[in-house]
Amino acid sequence: MKIWYDKTQINLKDFKSEKFLLLPLYSKDVIDTDKDFTGNKWSDIINSNVEYTSIEEADFIIYHDKYCDDIISFARQVQGYNHKPILAFFNDDNDKPISDTLPDNIYVFRTSINKSKQKLNEFPMPAWSCDFGVPDIRPLRSKPVVSFCGAMTHSTRSECVKTLENNVDINTNFIIRGSFWGGSPHNSDLRREYIDNMKGSDMVLCCRGAGNFSYRLYEALSCGKIPIIIDTDISLPCSNIIDWNRFIITTPKNINHDIKEWWSNIDEDSYIDIQKYSRFIYEQYLNPAGFSKYISTYNTFKTWIRSSGMGLYELFKDKGPIKGIEIGCYEGVNATYLLETLPELQLTGVDPYDTYIDWNGLNVDYNQGEFKLAKDKIEQVKYKFSRFNIIERTSDDAVSEFEDESVDFVFVDGLHTYEQTLQDCINYLPKVKPGGIICGHDYNVISGVTKAVDEFSSIHKKSVKDLRSSTRAWYWVKE
Repeated sequence: MKIWYDKTQINLKDFKSEKFLLLPLYSKDVIDTDKDFTGNKWSDIINSNVEYTSIEEADFIIYHDKYCDDIISFARQVQGYNHKPILAFFNDDNDKPISDTLPDNIYVFRTSINKSKQKLNEFPMPAWSCDFGVPDIRPLRSKPVVSFCGAMTHSTRSECVKTLENNVDINTNFIIRGSFWGGSPHNSDLRREYIDNMKGSDMVLCCRGAGNFSYRLYEALSCGKIPIIIDTDISLPCSNIIDWNRFIITTPKNINHDIKEWWSNIDEDSYIDIQKYSRFIYEQYLNPAGFSKYISTYNTFKTWIRSSGMGLYELFKDKGPIKGIEIGCYEGVNATYLLETLPELQLTGVDPYDTYIDWNGLNVDYNQGEFKLAKDKIEQVKYKFSRFNIIERTSDDAVSEFEDESVDFVFVDGLHTYEQTLQDCINYLPKVKPGGIICGHDYNVISGVTKAVDEFSSIHKKSVKDLRSSTRAWYWVKE
C-alpha cells in the first residue's frame, strides 16, 4: 500500500494512536509515551505493508492528525491529485455521524459508530490497546466463567451485570470500579488486576461505555477469550472477513439465554478452536499492524471507491428485500459493492462478454487477456454471492428474461453509445416497479449517454437527479 502524508504537518515527537500507519517513522522513546503502544512489535509489520511515496505515486493520502473539521481544508489542498482517496482515523467516544458535506473521497475510520446512522464513507476500526499476550488454552468446563472489570459508565453495562449476577448457569468474576480506569489510568496494579480478571475467564462481557464501542472487546480477543458483545447499534470492524457470529452477539434482554445456548452447543475441540480463532483475528486484523494489512488488502472501501452505483446504497438501505438489474458488469466491482452493502439484494447482471465497438469508435476485443480476467472476476462474484446471477447476452436479447414491474432498480452501464443507452432505458423502464429507480453511469461524462438520458427523461417529464458514484451517475423515480 503506497501512502503519502504531509511531512510539514508531522511532529515526530508527538505520537497519537490515529497515526498508526506512520508508526515506523517514530522512535521507540516517543512511541513508549503511549502506554498502549509501549514495547509493541507492530512497527516492522506495518513497515512491510506500507510504502511511503510521493503524492503522485500514492494509492492513498493519509490525513496527518486525528480526524476533525480541518480535514476539509486539507482535502482542498490536495484535490488536484486525481481525487485520490484520503484516509482519516478517529479514536474517540464521539459517535455523531460525519458530515454530509465531506468530499466523497474522504474515508473515515472510527471507533465509535451507530450502525443505523453509518455513512457510506464511515468505517469501524478497532480501539487500540496493548497486546495481552499469547493465551493459555482453557479446557471446557460445565459452567463458563464470565468476567468483567470496570465502572458502570453506561446503563446497559449495569443492566447486563445485574442480569448475569442472577444467572445460575455461569460463574461470574466481576470487579466493579468506582470510576473509569479506577480513577488512575494505566496504574500498574489496577492494570494487572484487570488483565488477570480477563485471563482467568472463559467469556468477557464487552459492552460500550461513553462511546459506542468496547476496548475490552479487542483486549479479550488478544488473550483468546470469547467476547460477549452487547449490540448497542454497534458497527464491528473487518466484518467482511471476520465471522463475528462465531462469538456471542446479544442484548441485555437475551444475554442469559444466548450464553446458555452458545455454551451448551460447544464441544471440547470447538472450544479450543474458537479460542485460537480469537487470537488469530486479533493478530491478523485487529491490532495496528493487522489493521494496516487489512486496509491494504481486504477492506471493502477499496471496492466502494470504484463503484459506479454507490448512491444506490442510500436509496435502498432501509428497504428490506429488493431486486435489481445491472446492465454492463465488466469485472463486477459495482455488483460486489451493491451485494456487500445491501445484504437482502437479489441482483442480476447483463453482459454478453463479447467483442464490440465502444462509444468512442474503439474495438473492444474480449479475447484479449484483460477482458478474460474481467470474465473470471465476474465468475468469482457469482461464486461468492448466491444472490447474484449473470445473463451473458446483450441487453436487447436479455430484456425478455424479466417480467414487467418485477425489479426495484435498473442500473444502465452497458454500451455507452447514444443509441444503445436510449434503447436500454426504453426497454428496461417497464421492468421497474412503480416507486422504483431507473439509473445509470457516465452522465455528463460521455456525451452520447448524456444526450440519451436527457431525451429519455424529458419524454417522461422527469428531472435527472445526481446519484453518488465513482464518477457521475444519474437516477429518477418511476411513478
